[in-house]
Amino acid sequence: MQSEKQGGFFGFVKADGSPANEYASTNPVAYVSGFIKMFFKSLQDKRQIDSWLTPLIERAILQCDLFSDEVPVPTNWDLSPRNWMVDKNKNFIGFIDYENTSWGILLDSFGVVTHRCAYDKPYLTKAFFEGYGLVFDDVTRQKMQISDVKQVLEELFSGYAGENQRWIECGNKVLHNLKSDTFFN
Repeated sequence: MQSEKQGGFFGFVKADGSPANEYASTNPVAYVSGFIKMFFKSLQDKRQIDSWLTPLIERAILQCDLFSDEVPVPTNWDLSPRNWMVDKNKNFIGFIDYENTSWGILLDSFGVVTHRCAYDKPYLTKAFFEGYGLVFDDVTRQKMQISDVKQVLEELFSGYAGENQRWIECGNKVLHNLKSDTFFN
C-alpha cells in the first residue's frame, strides 16, 4: 500500500489490499459523511457525547460535498510526533506505527497532527501545510475542520471503548474549539 500513490477505495485495508470492512467507499463524500454519521450515532446511543454538538455535526455532514474532488491516498491516523523518526541532526527521516493506515482523504493524516498538536496554535497549522507545499486557503480550512470532526468522533469512540481519558479530553477540547469557529455557526 505504501508504494502506491492512489487507491481504488476509501477505507481501512486488509493485508491483501482489499477493504477491511463494509464502510469502504469509492465516493469521498460518502466516506467522510459516513464515518461522521457512524461514530456520532454510536456516541449518541451510548450517551457519550453532549447534545450541544448536534448542530456542529450536522453542519459538518452538510458540507461534506467539499470533498467531492478527493482521491484515495495512503493515510495514517497516528502521525503524531511520537511516531516520527528523526536522525541525530534533527532531520525528519520517516514514520513508524502503521496499524492505522488506510486509503483516505489527504487531510486524514494532517488532521491528527494539527488537532492534537496545534489546535491552539493556528500559525503551526499554516507552517505545517506550507512545509508540504499546500495552500491553507478557506476551502482547505473548511475541509480540515470537517476532517477534524470525523477524526475527533473516532478518537472519542476509541477513547471511551479503551477507557483512554487523554483521548476523550483531547477530543472534547477540539470539539469545543471547533464549535466557536465561524464555519460551524
